[in-house]
Amino acid sequence: MLDALSQTVVPPKPALWRRWTALPVFSYYNRLAALVLLSNLAFAVLGVGLQGVSTQTLSSLVLINLSLAILIRQQYLINALFWLATRIPVTWPLRVRRSAAKVYHVGGLHSGAALAATGWFAGWVGVQAADYLQRPGSVSFAGLWLGATLLGVLLLMVGMAQPRIRGRFHNGFERVHRFAGWAALLLFWALTLLASVERGASLLHSGAFWMLVLLTLSIALPWLRLRKVAVEHTRPSGHAVITRFTHTTPFAGSSTAISRHPLLEWHSFANIPTPGQTGFRLTISRAGGLDGAVYRGPAAPCVGQGHHHRWRGPCGNPVQVGGVRRHRQRDRPGHAAFTCGAAADPADLVDPQPAQDLRRRMGRRDPGCPARRLDLGHR
Repeated sequence: MLDALSQTVVPPKPALWRRWTALPVFSYYNRLAALVLLSNLAFAVLGVGLQGVSTQTLSSLVLINLSLAILIRQQYLINALFWLATRIPVTWPLRVRRSAAKVYHVGGLHSGAALAATGWFAGWVGVQAADYLQRPGSVSFAGLWLGATLLGVLLLMVGMAQPRIRGRFHNGFERVHRFAGWAALLLFWALTLLASVERGASLLHSGAFWMLVLLTLSIALPWLRLRKVAVEHTRPSGHAVITRFTHTTPFAGSSTAISRHPLLEWHSFANIPTPGQTGFRLTISRAGGLDGAVYRGPAAPCVGQGHHHRWRGPCGNPVQVGGVRRHRQRDRPGHAAFTCGAAADPADLVDPQPAQDLRRRMGRRDPGCPARRLDLGHR
């Protein structure tokens, strides 16, 4: 064995810039978030200047960033991105396929755009407040009150999304993100309608109105397809359950979101379709609240015996391709659940932060997952 080790050829040391880009802080997720923030900063400095920015320009910047933050997390759009990523032929260069496998980092666009929208909206509220103090009759008190309330809601969402708070109070983060997000959308509608009434302008000629219509439909569409489906459980081991669905056959590279309480929590798992067969399977580890409840279900559940979960379609959120997801177990501090290509929570599907938190707690870097990396494309 020692002779074999001595004959092993050690690969050359990577260049310094490659070692730097391999650090978690330079992940694709953070790069995309930084790209959005730097683009907004460049526009602020070069486009509108630090002085003399109008409330109309601020409103447009808020709407652009808000639209990006919401639409990039729309399930149909994400499924389309993952479908495109998995269509890359295996004959293409490995560098291209590895880059396409980073599609699960699109959550960086969501985070960067949400932060930028909150910053621009804070500037809008500040300009409105200054005008109200200088010329009280020039700014509506109702509009200023709605704006201040909306800013508080946005800041609450940003605060709960911070990695440490999110990791410790994940259920709270998910509920705040959902209900506060709906409240923010309603407040944006109220501000738009109020501005239209005050200016006497028609909503049909307002770009903000049609964009809010699009965002509202984007958020409501998955809930309009909410339904119950029958499932069948198989327990191959003492720590995992294989759940089978037959209502649809999704493509490989997608996932299904299931829930016992649709308004409170959602859990997404990788879809495992079988070629030539209808339906798909989910592999659920005994790691979290819903996971444990599924495992402790009926001893021999089968289709037609009333064991159901709610399912949000068409395929839920896409899963990570090209790597391993490591999620800190919420219900049992100090333990970790390891899954390959699946996630315990929908918000973690496009966010690498849980894996980074786990690596810091374990005191070592991610060793990777050799021989388990998903090969993209058709054979």
